[in-house]
Amino acid sequence: MMSVGAHFLLASVAVLLYIGLGNFLYVGRVLPLLADLGLQSNYTLHPRRRRAQIDSYLALIERVEHRPWWAAYLRHSHMAGIVVGLLMLSAVTRMLVAIGP
Repeated sequence: MMSVGAHFLLASVAVLLYIGLGNFLYVGRVLPLLADLGLQSNYTLHPRRRRAQIDSYLALIERVEHRPWWAAYLRHSHMAGIVVGLLMLSAVTRMLVAIGP
């Protein structure tokens, strides 16, 4: 069985990968394509505006025969976020149980 520290470390790495990959794809793939087409391509941290930009990107590449691997990640990033959040919650819960009486 995995130790509490290893569990927390694994959860922390998963959170960093989730955030890093999402930002990398957003800045590196979504915004340049939207800028090339003259669409709204300003960097934003607002989740709804950001999601609208990602949905516009996904609609543009929908017609491409061989969609890149990151299209699936962008489309289902909310589910990946839920999984990573649950992993972090389980790590914090294990830490609290280990600290308890």
